[in-house]
Parts: sequence; C-alpha cells; structure tokens
Amino acid sequence: MATLTQTRQRKNIRASSRKVKTITMLVEDFLIGHESQNHSPKTLEWHKTSLGYLLRYLEKDGVTDPLEFETDHLRRLVIWLSSPESSRLQKGHRAITPRSKRTVNTYTRSAHAGRSGLCMMIMYYDTMSVSF
Repeated sequence: MATLTQTRQRKNIRASSRKVKTITMLVEDFLIGHESQNHSPKTLEWHKTSLGYLLRYLEKDGVTDPLEFETDHLRRLVIWLSSPESSRLQKGHRAITPRSKRTVNTYTRSAHAGRSGLCMMIMYYDTMSVSF
C-alpha cells in the first residue's frame, strides 16, 4: 500500500508531465464546449471567425501563453480590427473594405466572451496541476 507521500509524488509527476496548453488549444477547447452544448452551427461559425481574428492578432503580437493574455490585448484588438491590416481582400473586390464599427464591436464582444471562457479554462487547468 502506497503512503500518502508516495501518492502525492505520483500526482506531482503526472501534473508536471501534462502538456502546457496554448491559447490556440484553449480556443479549440472553448469551441468544442460550445459544440457539445448543441449550439447552432451559425453560433459556432461566428465564434470560430471572431476567435480566429483574436488568434491572428495575438500570434502577430507574439502571445501564445494564456497567462500573457491581458485585457489590454482586447483593447488593441479593437484598433487592429478597425485597420486595413486585419482585413483580407475579398474575391471580386479591388480594395479592402473597412469594417463597420458595429462589426468590430460584435467581433470584440465575441472575443471578450472567448477570453472569459479561456480564463475559466486557464483556472481549471491550473488547479488540475495542483496536488492535494
């Protein structure tokens, strides 16, 4: 029979050998969570799009560790979404059409909801690594 110390040591080894989650992985987990709750395909598509913009922005900014993700990133995301840099030329168009304020606001709300979900997942994974 294992002693309490041996059990704790095994838990610490398992916790330390867990793969560290990146923001991309947490976004995928977030989307799977929504899909498992039978959210509509349109809702899933919207979250994939808006969180895709968030991931693009964070990767451009060099942020992959969830613990580095701060509220300031969301503020700068709003500015980035409003810029031509974040847009791609659509098929059949000659110039990049700027996003409306309403579109930027909606993407930001979705990214904020995603950030809240990511924060909850970060706390969950952080507590999973703590041994009792």
